[in-house]
Amino acid sequence: MNLCFYNPVCVENGGFFISNGKGRHPSRLIDSYELILVHSGCLAMREANQNYLLEPGSFLLLHPGLRHEGIADYAADLKFYWVHFT
Repeated sequence: MNLCFYNPVCVENGGFFISNGKGRHPSRLIDSYELILVHSGCLAMREANQNYLLEPGSFLLLHPGLRHEGIADYAADLKFYWVHFT
């Protein structure tokens, strides 16, 4: 027996981030999901009280209604894909 569910995904925006070695991910509280997939370098993030160190090939799904922020400055070789969706 196969069960199929219709659950539309609405993509709000996305892109490919290329670091210049300055700054860090801002602290914010949003009402959408954010999916981050690291291409190169490392990205240090926090969601709520949980810290993450994302290396190449790893991904993180950030949840709506939970504060997230960078916990270290962007590495010069950092590149990642990101998309916000509901």
